[in-house]
Amino acid sequence: AKAFAKIVFINQERKLEFRSRSDTALVLTIYDASQRSGCGPQMSRRAASGKPKLLVSGGSMFAKLKLKGID
Repeated sequence: AKAFAKIVFINQERKLEFRSRSDTALVLTIYDASQRSGCGPQMSRRAASGKPKLLVSGGSMFAKLKLKGID
């Protein structure tokens, strides 16, 4: 029973790892496409904290939410 449980756990880890890779590829693909079209993310003026804010296009925001597992 322990061996079976270990195999199931390993398979679940592989699925999560594959999903993570897929989501990362999605983010890179959308970012690359937006860069080619000339409407990629742009840096805005510095925020009150002194850190630059990143303006994200709609497609990239979708990809970020997908990466976090929010559908």
